[in-house]
Amino acid sequence: MFTNIQALRAFAALNVVLYHAIGAGMAYEMRPLVLAPLEGWGGNGVDVFFVISGFVMMVAQQQNPKSPRTFLRGRIARIVPIYWVATALMVLLLLAMPAQAREQGLSFLRAATSFLFVSGPVMSREPLVYVGWTLEYEFAFYLLFALGIAAGNRWNAVVFLGLAILAPFVGLIVLEFALGMICAMICHSFRTDSRLAWVILAAGAAALAISILWRPPLDRFLLWGLPSSLIVFGAASAPQIRRGLTVFLGEASYSIYLVQVFTIPVIYKIAARFVPGINGDLLALIALALTAAAGAITYLAIERPLGRLSAPRRPKPQADPEQSRVAAGDRA
Repeated sequence: MFTNIQALRAFAALNVVLYHAIGAGMAYEMRPLVLAPLEGWGGNGVDVFFVISGFVMMVAQQQNPKSPRTFLRGRIARIVPIYWVATALMVLLLLAMPAQAREQGLSFLRAATSFLFVSGPVMSREPLVYVGWTLEYEFAFYLLFALGIAAGNRWNAVVFLGLAILAPFVGLIVLEFALGMICAMICHSFRTDSRLAWVILAAGAAALAISILWRPPLDRFLLWGLPSSLIVFGAASAPQIRRGLTVFLGEASYSIYLVQVFTIPVIYKIAARFVPGINGDLLALIALALTAAAGAITYLAIERPLGRLSAPRRPKPQADPEQSRVAAGDRA
């Protein structure tokens, strides 16, 4: 198990949460000062997620090849149940607040496209759970990955070609999935010295960190995608950390990522009403911590149980007739 990759999931999710918390502080006029240079920077968590996704899908298929149907069933079981719960909750909340529903443009079509991961292509807008725009990219990648598997021996080439064809229409960001796949292919074919792995990881982290203060007008694929691929490759090739809080937060990262659309607005509305003079930096960190806690609880109470219920069941192995007779004789 790549525990380092799980730690990267935690970083990516928490980075996106902090990005939205800082944005909320700006909107509610509770501006952070110390964290102000990070405004907009935390969006790179999405790029890290996309590279990780390409890496994990490739590794999983290399180690345990699946049919297109089995692959898609596993992916659907992984991302759909908790996302549908979040979307249904958002619909109910908007129905309970007609003014907010009108502002959000709630309609049957909006809800349907949100549930079906097609808000962007059909309505040219974010789904009701606004962070779900990234999941629409993920789902498109899964469909393309399954199509590649169906193509046969050169399935990875089909996926690369499909991503290259999509890139001019939906953005270079989709090529970050390809970067993750390439990282997995290199890890599979070559053993990287641990010292070199740490150097590569540090180089990617430095490139990402530099963009805090200097963000040239580059596409995010170049600004954040390429450094993310170095980070993922270095983390996968370096000695793996032991399980702990960071790895657990990585396992809960999907729930943390989703639950922020509920926690951050509530936290800032409460703060604006009851403690309007609170320090903006402190409030952003409180929002980050409470969102992580809420996401962890959601993971344990909802996401993980739902995942177990919806996961494809493995067929029971056929019992060998001779062994059955021997066992029956033993019982007799």
